[in-house]
Amino acid sequence: IAAEVRGSPVQGSDETRARVTGQYRCHWVFQTDQASYHHLATTKGVAVINDFLAGAEPEVWISDLAPAQLGAPAATHQICLSHQLRDLQYAIDADAQVGVRWAVALQRVFRRGIHLHRTREQMTTTSFAHRRTLIERAAERLIFRDWAGAGEAGNLQRRYAKHWPDLFVFLERAGVEPTNNASERDLRNSVIHRKVTGGYRSDWGAQASMILISILTTARKQGQGYFAALRAVAGPSPLQAAGMGS
Repeated sequence: IAAEVRGSPVQGSDETRARVTGQYRCHWVFQTDQASYHHLATTKGVAVINDFLAGAEPEVWISDLAPAQLGAPAATHQICLSHQLRDLQYAIDADAQVGVRWAVALQRVFRRGIHLHRTREQMTTTSFAHRRTLIERAAERLIFRDWAGAGEAGNLQRRYAKHWPDLFVFLERAGVEPTNNASERDLRNSVIHRKVTGGYRSDWGAQASMILISILTTARKQGQGYFAALRAVAGPSPLQAAGMGS
């Protein structure tokens, strides 16, 4: 599974806290639309990403704006627009009129971009290119020419000016998602597990769980049944070898 993810040109990643024998660890996921590799580490630093990639350099890396994720050795980064929509909503709720107006306008542009991505197969190449140009020009005007005020919207304007090349990769290249929601979905059950049980009781159990989660999330993405996936990994029953059936 790790090799399959590592070899993909488009990869997504995220991390969350895990608790093992009373100590906090970091639960990482590296995933594509066909496979998910889960890994426990003692840090959320970029060294974990470098160790996983082992010299591979993906063409596109989808993630949030965590420093380690931005340090991934990929040719291009796509930052998660779901996170940006939430941050813009905070500016709408907290800022004065100028900032609110700016945040509402950019939030609408980001949503138009996500909608265009989802409907790109329903339109001609010419129509898609025209709408993409309109969206990118609207975002460029808001980020580089309009004034967002001095509050939260102003902070976001400076953020997006810095990360401008990372905003609309999903419109430039098919097969790239505008959000990192797939990585977050892969980690959701682990977050629930930590909150309900308090964490893993042993290192062995935590590592075994990473293996199991990797197998099951990959099976789900490939349309396989969970039981069939586990049987494929386990191989033939030893009872069969003994002539006792399965």
